[in-house]
This record gives sequence, structure tokens and C-alpha cells, in this order.
Amino acid sequence: MVCLCVLGLAMAGCGSAPKRTESPAGGSVTVEKENPGATARPSGEVAKVNTGNVAAQVEAERAKKPRKLEAYLESVGPILAQMQRLAVEWDGLRQQSATGQISDVEFGVRVLKYFMPRTNALAERAETLSVGIDREFAEVHEELIKGLNLNLQAFSEIVAAIDNGDYSKITAANRLLSEARAAERRYVQRLEALAAEYGIRFQGQPGT
Repeated sequence: MVCLCVLGLAMAGCGSAPKRTESPAGGSVTVEKENPGATARPSGEVAKVNTGNVAAQVEAERAKKPRKLEAYLESVGPILAQMQRLAVEWDGLRQQSATGQISDVEFGVRVLKYFMPRTNALAERAETLSVGIDREFAEVHEELIKGLNLNLQAFSEIVAAIDNGDYSKITAANRLLSEARAAERRYVQRLEALAAEYGIRFQGQPGT
């Protein structure tokens, strides 16, 4: 019988016009700016104001991060939920195969007809979601896509092993499933770390 690892996871300001002044010798040209009534500001004060503006911009951008993360979690939530359901179903199918309740052919058909289409659909949804994602979350999101694609590769190896009677491919499938599980765990762990950093409640469930 086929014995496989459990599927992972599842997760320039404007002013007056400049005035040109020729030097007496007709040599170098200086450019001055007329601004009657303007009061010169000490250079130290200018630096202070500029620094304050930069700090304000940084703080404003950081304030947006929690909202962006919440929006991302809301978008990716259905994908993670479906991955969890598939993980439970996969474990059940694996147990049925290990105990002889279903044949290897039945196992392969179930993988081909049920698990592969659903996993492929999730991978496509995850790819679509990656468009326009905040760059801080993009690298984390890639772990999710990687895990799903590795699962697809593993399923292909399983089907090929059963179709061709080449059970050496099961070793390759198990390796791919382990790599998928590791990618999914990294994804959840990094997502939980981001949630903790921005004070958002999130509890992921890594693969088993």
C-alpha cells in the first residue's frame, strides 16, 4: 500500500522667479532669488524641520501597516481555511490507504480527481492575491504559494507512481510533501510575528 506523509498546513517648493546677475568682469554668473519680505531661516532650524517631516512621514506610513495587514489576513483567510480542510481530508485518505481500506488505484484516483484540482485552485487564488500586495508581506506570501506548488508536485509524483507502478516516486513525493509542510509552517510563523508586531490577533495552524 502507499504510505505518505501528512499534507502540511493546513495558511520643491515654489517661489519668485530667479534673477540672473552678471559679474563686472563678464565672467561668472550668480543666481539669486528675489523674495521681498522673506526672513532667512537659520540652517539648523531648516534641518530640524526637515527631520521632523521625515519622522512624521515614517510614523504615518507605519500607522497604515496594521490596516494593511488586517486587509491581507481577511483576503487570505478563506485560502488558509480551505487548506486546513484539505489537510484533514488528506490525513483521512492516507490512513485509509495505510490500513488497506482502499486500493492504491483508488488512492491515486482520489488524489487526481479531488486533491489536485482543489490545491491548484488555491495556488491560483494565492497567485492572484499576490498582485499589488504590500511589499512587507510579499516575501511572506511567497512561502504560501511555494507550499501549495510543492503539494501539487507531490500529488503529481503520487499519481505517476501508481499509474506506472514505479513506487520509487513515492520517496520523491514524501520529500516534496515535507518541503511543502516546512514552507507552510514558515509562512504561519512569519505571519504570526507580523501580527504580534502590529498588535493584531491572529492564530495560524501550521501543518502537522
